Amino acid sequence: GLRRAIWNMISQNATPSWVFPDKTQIESISRKETRLLYEVGHWKVMNDLVRDTRYAFRALLKTPLATAVGVLALALGIGVNASSLITTSSLVLHPFPYAHLDRIMTVWQTVPKLKLERSPLAPGDFGDLRRENRCFSQLAAYRPWDAALTGAGDPVRVLAARVTPGFFSALSSKPALGRVFEDSLEEKANARVAVVSEGFWNTHLLGSRDAIGKTIALDGKQYTVIGVMPDAFNWPLQTEIWTPLVFDPAETHDRANHDLMAIGLLKPGASRSEASDEAATLAGRLARQFPDTNEGRRMMCVPLAEIADSFTQRFVLLLLGATLFVLLLACANVGNLQLARAASREKEIAIRTALGAARVQIARQLFMESLLLSLAAGGLGLLLAGWNLDLTRSDISANVLRIVPGLAAMRVDTTVVFATVVLSVAAGLLCSGPAMFQLALRGMRRDLNETLQQRGDSQGAIPAQNRMRSAMVALELALALVLLIGAGMTVKSFERLLDVYQGFDPKNLLTMQITLPAESYRRDAQVGSFYDRALQHLEEIPGIRAAAISSNNGVAQNLLIEGRPEPRPYEPRPTVRSISAQYFEAMRIPIFNGRSVSTADRATTQRVVVVSQSVARHYWPRENPLGRRIKLNAHSEWLTVVGVSGDVVENWVTGDFAPAAYIPYAQAPSLSAEILIRTPADPLRVAGAARAKISAVDKNLPVYNVETLEKARADERGGFRAAARAMTTYAVIALLLAVTGIYGVLSQFVTARRHDIGVRMALGADRLDVLRMTMWRAAALTIVGVGFGLPLALLLARGMATALFGVVRVDPQGIVVVTAILAASALLASYVPSWRATQIDPMTALRAE
Repeated sequence: GLRRAIWNMISQNATPSWVFPDKTQIESISRKETRLLYEVGHWKVMNDLVRDTRYAFRALLKTPLATAVGVLALALGIGVNASSLITTSSLVLHPFPYAHLDRIMTVWQTVPKLKLERSPLAPGDFGDLRRENRCFSQLAAYRPWDAALTGAGDPVRVLAARVTPGFFSALSSKPALGRVFEDSLEEKANARVAVVSEGFWNTHLLGSRDAIGKTIALDGKQYTVIGVMPDAFNWPLQTEIWTPLVFDPAETHDRANHDLMAIGLLKPGASRSEASDEAATLAGRLARQFPDTNEGRRMMCVPLAEIADSFTQRFVLLLLGATLFVLLLACANVGNLQLARAASREKEIAIRTALGAARVQIARQLFMESLLLSLAAGGLGLLLAGWNLDLTRSDISANVLRIVPGLAAMRVDTTVVFATVVLSVAAGLLCSGPAMFQLALRGMRRDLNETLQQRGDSQGAIPAQNRMRSAMVALELALALVLLIGAGMTVKSFERLLDVYQGFDPKNLLTMQITLPAESYRRDAQVGSFYDRALQHLEEIPGIRAAAISSNNGVAQNLLIEGRPEPRPYEPRPTVRSISAQYFEAMRIPIFNGRSVSTADRATTQRVVVVSQSVARHYWPRENPLGRRIKLNAHSEWLTVVGVSGDVVENWVTGDFAPAAYIPYAQAPSLSAEILIRTPADPLRVAGAARAKISAVDKNLPVYNVETLEKARADERGGFRAAARAMTTYAVIALLLAVTGIYGVLSQFVTARRHDIGVRMALGADRLDVLRMTMWRAAALTIVGVGFGLPLALLLARGMATALFGVVRVDPQGIVVVTAILAASALLASYVPSWRATQIDPMTALRAE
């Protein structure tokens, strides 16, 4: 009896008192009765939810074509957002998988005088920092190392790093197998142990758990494997082996050689600004105490998460904004569809209202239909995102996957699924909003008799509904125009960047890298002798037009020009390269004045240098630089300028030239070098022979990164191509959604005005008048959409140019072309329903009345 009484009370009272019962009601019934009241109320809510879901599902099945179109439109919008969320999560939010990522800092020196924002530390400076810091719980240093793995077939180059104890703790990482270095190892100068990556363990140690304790040969020395780091651990990037870094007594006082990278874990409660202030204070004291080596050098702390490519992160965020535009377009399109669906059920809703249905019930029903659509679209969108992820991965080279933080970890995880569900629910709410506003608030205020007596072909002809649908189509056109203009500018700007001449010819040019082990090549004469013999062997290969070597020696630290004061901080300082005689011929860099480096330039001859055109133009603007003498650092000998070469673009994104100084490798040999081989045809055909020639000089020397320069440049710019493809895809989707939107509105307009059009034609209007009437409506919507879209597009262009360092430029001609394409597409889409309107038979339309 109590259940029945409570049920009658709930069913007869429109106020949901079962949610928040009155205080007197609670006091008048027992605790058991209160619990029963809530149970019955919740049962009613669930029953209503199930009933609304079943009804919405049946309503959607009654119009399968419209339902399929709505699901597909939303799936495209949600799918591109899910894809963008995957890249944003991996490349921006979680570029590294380490715990406490927000507390992991890298420590750098800055040299404003040389425009160096991130310079390594000297061992002496790092020692002072480690002793005096109060903000880091762990502070470690590391030194990258190109090691040669020998003892098992051909020598293999592996990326290694020598690290101090605390390195793995600073990154909050533990080994998957074995152990890492202990603090006591720092005192053992002869400790030769190694921690390897999981990839190295699987490839070279067969993934055996017995690998712990085995030895590997690196640069001819034996190291005992003591641990295996998990595959997710990747710092420094691409590193496969870590060995202890132990400073000898002389190094602890070395402040001239800056080759140490530092990384630390902040103590709980310590901030980045506190650590940077502490490092800056130390740098100031060291500058005063050691002016010869530390004057002008500062220190700063940068979060590890910011070390990732900022340009990539900005572009990922820009693409995320573009995908939100696509989702809004899809929601507007489906919202129009739902508005038409609700308009066709106006009589049904009016009758339900007359029988006592509340506005909340009607609105809930409309929302449930949109929610089912959006959830189905969300599931399909996740499938599309997964397919797009597989396609993207297959298009990315292995080198790019290893060097871009977070790229290899892209996947559909729980975070992406949850975000997609949230997007789907939000999309369902947006799609149902117009219909709920028009019908649940406006339609139910109309007189029931008027609704029941209106013509069957005039459903949806209410002016307010027409205005709402027209406004949504104008919004679609505006958003589509923004995406089209943004995509057009992006693609055109990237094509301009990809096709720009960089000062050299990458075609038919083979590149390979070598690194001579310091233990075997201790003297400059040994290094020079190796390069001499290597070039002689390479020139013996048939079909080779030029063979050269090149080593990057960094930026000139103390540029001095004879007879002039030291250059000011903002003046260019050239990048120094050690090259062989055929370097300019291999790269096809022109010599504008003087001569190139020659084979006669040896260690015992006059010291010479070839400067690039930008250096000559800046320091000798109206003079002949040949014969002038310069120094590239304070302790070097005077170098005589013997030639002026063409400039090479340093940053192909901005198009800035790199001032350069080229010196003979015999006068400044380097352990690491790039070998360049130019051939008349495909250079990969001589790759095997070139490897063999290098091995003939030193059989234990690995040759790595063997590829054409064209492929290397393509890999470097692969992100731009992928972004251009993504923007183009979004623009095409936007165009399709906008076209289908205007087609749907015109089709509904023709259907709603069928009787009126019949009357007009019966009174003498010809088919051209009817076509003009409907086409003018489409033209008006297009004009309004373009009028709102152009200012938004210009704002987007300015934002893109700012965010991407001026890469994207406003192209007035392109804007005109894109606007014309959108307008033509919209008018073409409106022609079909307009033509259908001209085919209406006046007698048939009037007979329907």
